[in-house]
Amino acid sequence: ILVRRAGDVIPQVVRRIRNTATVEQQTQPNEDDEVKCNSFISLEPPDRCPACGSGIVWEEIKSNSSSSIGQVIRCGGPPLLCPPRAITSLAHAYSRDALDVTGLSEARIQQLMDNDLLP
Repeated sequence: ILVRRAGDVIPQVVRRIRNTATVEQQTQPNEDDEVKCNSFISLEPPDRCPACGSGIVWEEIKSNSSSSIGQVIRCGGPPLLCPPRAITSLAHAYSRDALDVTGLSEARIQQLMDNDLLP
């Protein structure tokens, strides 16, 4: 796919590229298109989690009508042994909707882990 920066966080999908051999031909802007294509990068999914080195798991995202929307890549290691997963899991557990611990955000949990106060 061809994406471009559309806002602060979420990129805009401009179009689908069918054959990588003809990328330049397919991405030339049309009269109706405002896309300027200067360079392309190839994104290869990782084989291992960059944080803990565990294998990755592909998970399919389904909509309410049980049709597939897409796929996500997740760390396949134990949730509390992968630092980013541990931080988000603990932040969720201590959030207002769960244990309701005030002042324990992801940033604070990261600080505690960095100082070896949390495993």
